[in-house]
Amino acid sequence: MTWFHDLKIASKLLVAFLALSTFTLLLGVFALRQMEVMNDATDEVTDILVPSLSYVSDANTDTSDFLIAELQHVLSTDPMQMAQYEREMQQLLETINQGLSRYVPLIRLEDERRLYENFSRDWKHYLLEHEKVVALSRSGQQEAARVLYNERSRPAYSAAINSLEELVVVLQKASRKASDYSDTTHALARGWILSAMGVSLVLGLLLSVLIARVISRPLNEAVTVADRIAEGDLTVRITAETQDETGRLLGALERMVRKLAQVIGEVREGASALASASSQVSSSSQSLSQGTSEQASSVEETTSSLEQMTASITQNRGHGRQMEEMAVQGAKDAEEGGRAVKETVAAMGSIAEKISIIEEIAYQTNLLALNAAIEAARAGEHGKGFAVVATEVRKLAERSRTAAKEISGLATSSVKVATRSGQLLEELVPSIRKTADLVQEVVAASAEQTSGVAQMNKAMQHVDQVTQRNASASEELASTAEELSSQAEALSQLVSFFRMVEGPERGWRQAPRPMGGGRSLPGAQSAGHALKAAAGALGHPGAPAPRASAPAPAPAALPDEDREFKRF
Repeated sequence: MTWFHDLKIASKLLVAFLALSTFTLLLGVFALRQMEVMNDATDEVTDILVPSLSYVSDANTDTSDFLIAELQHVLSTDPMQMAQYEREMQQLLETINQGLSRYVPLIRLEDERRLYENFSRDWKHYLLEHEKVVALSRSGQQEAARVLYNERSRPAYSAAINSLEELVVVLQKASRKASDYSDTTHALARGWILSAMGVSLVLGLLLSVLIARVISRPLNEAVTVADRIAEGDLTVRITAETQDETGRLLGALERMVRKLAQVIGEVREGASALASASSQVSSSSQSLSQGTSEQASSVEETTSSLEQMTASITQNRGHGRQMEEMAVQGAKDAEEGGRAVKETVAAMGSIAEKISIIEEIAYQTNLLALNAAIEAARAGEHGKGFAVVATEVRKLAERSRTAAKEISGLATSSVKVATRSGQLLEELVPSIRKTADLVQEVVAASAEQTSGVAQMNKAMQHVDQVTQRNASASEELASTAEELSSQAEALSQLVSFFRMVEGPERGWRQAPRPMGGGRSLPGAQSAGHALKAAAGALGHPGAPAPRASAPAPAPAALPDEDREFKRF
């Protein structure tokens, strides 16, 4: 039965249910077969034997009535009664023939067929004799008819009716035999079915007990092992005897116990090493904290001086930018003034041209006024008023000419002054631009100084921050080391709850660790990296503090049998 124990639980249940189902199926097939046999026997009785017996019994009765009617016909002398008897005999003969025609298809037995054939032969012989007897009786020869009836017809009838009575007996025996066979089959089937039900019940109970034991025993052992592990006993030994789910469960528990013992051993050793290292880190971090505090004070003073220098350079840079803006604006204003002077010179030239035109117009007006005065003098009295107007027009023309000459002189003088002013502005613009360029160089130099000092200030602030972090980290490291030491001691007390195999037998509980690069616990790796980082910080006080979020190296891949314990 080892193969059954090694099956999976689902396979065990399937085998049990399949066995019970197969047995139940066979029992059902057997019961159906027996029911078919009983049904066939019942059908034979109800559909064949009982109808056959009924037809034969009716034929027996009808033949007897037929013989009586024949005898009454022989004894009677009344023609009307004879006719009545003949009609009765004809009806009985038709009834006998109909019953026998229905009976013939139901014949199954050899004796039955033989007796029916004898009856049919004797019955035909009797009917021949019967016709002779009836013919003699109908013709009034009653005495001859009686003799023929007694000597020939009645013996023929007796021979036929004997076969028919034997046929009735055969059919009755066949009916009883079929009924007895049905009863026997029923009793046999009942006995077999009850026996099979008993066997099925016993088999079901055996399979239930077997499967329950196969499943419950390893589970009880697993519960016992779990209880002992919960009590801290890691010395328990587990032996898996099957390969089913419960066997694999016990195997997994056995690997868990071995792995747990190995982990607890490593935790003990790691806690001891951690407590020793944390005390060293605590003393060194205190010295580091004092040196870092002094360095932070010096950095703060340097940073303050750089900030003052930066403020002065920034102020000079602002003044230089203002001077640059003023020089650029002055150059722009000078250029605008030069363009305005050139436009003024051009406008003065245009005015001078227009004034010369006005002067020419005044000259022409004076000539026209003179001509008008001459014409008015020629006109005499009629031209006096016109002469007065011409005189006034000539005066106005003369005054306009004089004013135009004065304006032309002033415009010429203004053009000369404006031209000189434009030359002076053109000479001033390069000097202003040169001044602006020099101011820009000063501003650029101030900007570079500001950037350099800002970078220095930023670097000193960074150094100050790093120093402050180092001081804070060293203090936190000291307090963490103290806390770590207390936690390591608490962890040692906690793991002392577990009992493990000591001495030479510990090998099966805890695998030896290689000195070079063996796999260790993830927590021990993290602690080792923290101690290395702390040692580095102690060896290089100026170095930045290590980041607390630095990821620890991923643990090496675990074997398949220990992979389920990697989250412990």
